Amino acid sequence: MAGPTLNLDVWRLIFEASTTKDLSILCLVSKKFKFIATPVLYRSIELLPGKQHASIDSDSELPKGRWLLLSRLEDGANDLLRAWVQEVTISYPPDFLDHEFLRKLESNDRLAKLIARLPNFRRFSIGVTSLQSDKVIRTICDHAKKPELLLFNQDGEMQDGGFYNRSFPCVSTLHARVNPWDEGGGPNRGPNRTVPAIQKLEEKFPPLESLQFSGYKMEDEEWMGWRDGLRWDRLSSLSVGPDNCIDVLGRLAGYATSLTTLKVSKWELDHLDDHCPKLRSLQLGINRVKGQFPEAVLDKIATGFKSLKNLSLHFELGLSDMNHPIKPTINYTSVRNIGQKFFNRRKQSGIDVPEWFTLTIWTGSYFRRWAYWEPPLPGLKYELRLPSDPTGEISFRHLDGEKLDMVLAGKIKINPLEETCLRKKVQRVVDGPREDDPMTEDDL
Repeated sequence: MAGPTLNLDVWRLIFEASTTKDLSILCLVSKKFKFIATPVLYRSIELLPGKQHASIDSDSELPKGRWLLLSRLEDGANDLLRAWVQEVTISYPPDFLDHEFLRKLESNDRLAKLIARLPNFRRFSIGVTSLQSDKVIRTICDHAKKPELLLFNQDGEMQDGGFYNRSFPCVSTLHARVNPWDEGGGPNRGPNRTVPAIQKLEEKFPPLESLQFSGYKMEDEEWMGWRDGLRWDRLSSLSVGPDNCIDVLGRLAGYATSLTTLKVSKWELDHLDDHCPKLRSLQLGINRVKGQFPEAVLDKIATGFKSLKNLSLHFELGLSDMNHPIKPTINYTSVRNIGQKFFNRRKQSGIDVPEWFTLTIWTGSYFRRWAYWEPPLPGLKYELRLPSDPTGEISFRHLDGEKLDMVLAGKIKINPLEETCLRKKVQRVVDGPREDDPMTEDDL
């Protein structure tokens, strides 16, 4: 049998689309494959200190998993391996923390020293707060390549440390998860302190361009921090919900006037059009009322928001009983009617509708009326894209249907169970859920 005849560039393209596991296997196939796959394999690495990664084989003292990766990167003879590394991620699933591995990374500035030895370092994502030390942050900020820093799992509890007292020009993303109603206990019980601590941390960053709120009741003291601390002219993207955010959007009206993207859940549209004239992308969760689609809401969207280029409407399933979805159901007929009415009404209002304007109508578990309503749905989603063409006709795309067509044509391969689920999913989008054919978790 003849060996591989494809040139290196073609093999690189193939390897670029491979998983980490596949790349590891390809490195063992031949020297040629190892030569191509290794730079791709090391370009983006994950140092996950989780229990699922065994540190030492029970029958061997040789390091394995992340321990082996760390050992290789620290080896003085592996300059080439370090040169291939461009992105490092350190995070862990809840309740799966390998404390021994974590202590190794924390000891003797080990993580900071490793970062300093990566000559082509471009991005660092870190979700382990104990590793977000002043030394690590300073090393990233002082790195010759000026890598991007993504900080996750901030909780506002480190406000007394040096971490909160330096600038962060390299930070592109900050993710904070705090309980705004937690007032502490015992003699220190009092007003919430974690949100102001996060606001203090944000003052050290470049101006925020994207902001997300979910399940947040904004108190007066906290609102003053947002009002006076944000560069509102730089804030272009805002997400509110899906958990209730009491008074948040009302407070931001008149301030967040430079938004180009707004994602809203659990809110009415009364002030959005007036106060956010630059919106180009809008995603809304819409409730059905007494067995009818909310014509007044749809009309408001169609005749307003003149800068929109992309609109996504999500109709909740809201299932407390999976055999009885909210009516009217989302199917080909109902979606076509909504789309045709929307585009017709928009043009009648004198609003220009470019041919690449996209209306997406979908349903699933992401924006249900109650975000944690039981039973949880395993990702049921119907997505249909409705761009308008110059003739005013609706161009109809069903993305799941297109995927099934590709499967049936042999262009992509999926396992038989997934194919069966996809067939049922597509059929329900066409016909809508039927009470004589109830949805079960086994179907999805």
